Amino acid sequence: MQKIGVQVNDKLSLDFFGNYDKLKNTFDNSFGGFGAFNDDLNNRGETEQFRFGFNPKYQYNKGEFVINSGFGSTKSYFLNQFLDKFCR
Repeated sequence: MQKIGVQVNDKLSLDFFGNYDKLKNTFDNSFGGFGAFNDDLNNRGETEQFRFGFNPKYQYNKGEFVINSGFGSTKSYFLNQFLDKFCR
Protein backbone atom coordinates (compact mmCIF):
# COMPACT_ATOMS: atom_id res chain seq x y z
CA MET A 1 0.00 0.00 0.00
CA GLN A 2 1.23 3.46 -0.86
CA LYS A 3 -0.08 6.61 0.80
CA ILE A 4 0.70 10.22 -0.06
CA GLY A 5 -0.59 13.22 1.87
CA VAL A 6 -0.54 16.97 1.26
CA GLN A 7 -1.19 19.63 3.90
CA VAL A 8 -2.77 22.44 1.84
CA ASN A 9 -3.13 24.82 4.79
CA ASP A 10 -3.82 24.71 8.56
CA LYS A 11 -7.39 23.51 7.99
CA LEU A 12 -7.26 21.35 4.85
CA SER A 13 -5.31 18.17 4.15
CA LEU A 14 -5.57 15.72 1.23
CA ASP A 15 -4.56 12.05 1.40
CA PHE A 16 -4.27 9.65 -1.54
CA PHE A 17 -3.65 5.92 -1.39
CA GLY A 18 -3.20 3.00 -3.77
CA ASN A 19 -2.82 -0.75 -3.41
CA TYR A 20 -2.21 -3.79 -5.65
CA ASP A 21 -2.61 -7.45 -4.62
CA LYS A 22 -2.00 -10.60 -6.65
CA LEU A 23 -2.80 -13.96 -5.05
CA LYS A 24 -2.37 -17.49 -6.40
CA ASN A 25 -4.04 -20.43 -4.66
CA THR A 26 -5.15 -24.05 -4.90
CA PHE A 27 -8.45 -25.38 -3.62
CA ASP A 28 -10.10 -28.72 -2.89
CA ASN A 29 -12.82 -30.14 -5.11
CA SER A 30 -15.69 -30.95 -2.76
CA PHE A 31 -17.83 -32.30 -5.64
CA GLY A 32 -15.25 -34.77 -6.98
CA GLY A 33 -17.06 -37.79 -5.55
CA PHE A 34 -14.74 -38.23 -2.55
CA GLY A 35 -16.10 -35.61 -0.15
CA ALA A 36 -14.83 -32.29 1.12
CA PHE A 37 -11.31 -33.52 1.88
CA ASN A 38 -10.41 -34.53 -1.67
CA ASP A 39 -7.08 -32.79 -2.39
CA ASP A 40 -6.63 -32.13 -6.08
CA LEU A 41 -3.73 -30.10 -7.45
CA ASN A 42 -5.60 -29.42 -10.71
CA ASN A 43 -7.87 -26.86 -9.03
CA ARG A 44 -6.11 -23.49 -9.04
CA GLY A 45 -7.11 -19.86 -8.73
CA GLU A 46 -5.63 -16.44 -9.25
CA THR A 47 -6.93 -13.07 -8.04
CA GLU A 48 -5.75 -9.54 -8.89
CA GLN A 49 -7.01 -6.52 -7.01
CA PHE A 50 -6.42 -2.80 -7.56
CA ARG A 51 -7.55 -0.18 -5.03
CA PHE A 52 -7.14 3.56 -4.80
CA GLY A 53 -8.77 6.34 -2.84
CA PHE A 54 -8.92 9.99 -1.89
CA ASN A 55 -9.49 11.28 1.66
CA PRO A 56 -9.82 15.04 2.13
CA LYS A 57 -10.02 16.39 5.70
CA TYR A 58 -11.22 19.86 6.69
CA GLN A 59 -10.81 21.06 10.29
CA TYR A 60 -13.05 23.76 11.72
CA ASN A 61 -13.53 25.33 15.17
CA LYS A 62 -15.68 22.58 16.71
CA GLY A 63 -14.52 19.49 14.82
CA GLU A 64 -13.54 18.17 11.43
CA PHE A 65 -15.18 17.03 8.21
CA VAL A 66 -13.68 13.92 6.55
CA ILE A 67 -14.67 12.14 3.33
CA ASN A 68 -13.36 8.59 2.91
CA SER A 69 -13.66 7.55 -0.70
CA GLY A 70 -12.22 4.58 -2.51
CA PHE A 71 -12.50 2.44 -5.61
CA GLY A 72 -11.55 -1.19 -6.12
CA SER A 73 -11.41 -3.60 -9.03
CA THR A 74 -11.01 -7.36 -8.59
CA LYS A 75 -10.44 -10.03 -11.26
CA SER A 76 -10.58 -13.71 -10.30
CA TYR A 77 -9.74 -16.75 -12.43
CA PHE A 78 -10.29 -20.39 -11.48
CA LEU A 79 -8.99 -23.49 -13.25
CA ASN A 80 -11.03 -26.61 -12.50
CA GLN A 81 -10.15 -30.15 -13.55
CA PHE A 82 -13.62 -30.66 -15.08
CA LEU A 83 -13.82 -27.39 -17.01
CA ASP A 84 -10.20 -27.58 -18.19
CA LYS A 85 -10.09 -23.81 -18.84
CA PHE A 86 -10.17 -20.53 -16.93
CA CYS A 87 -13.55 -19.17 -15.93
CA ARG A 88 -14.49 -15.65 -14.81
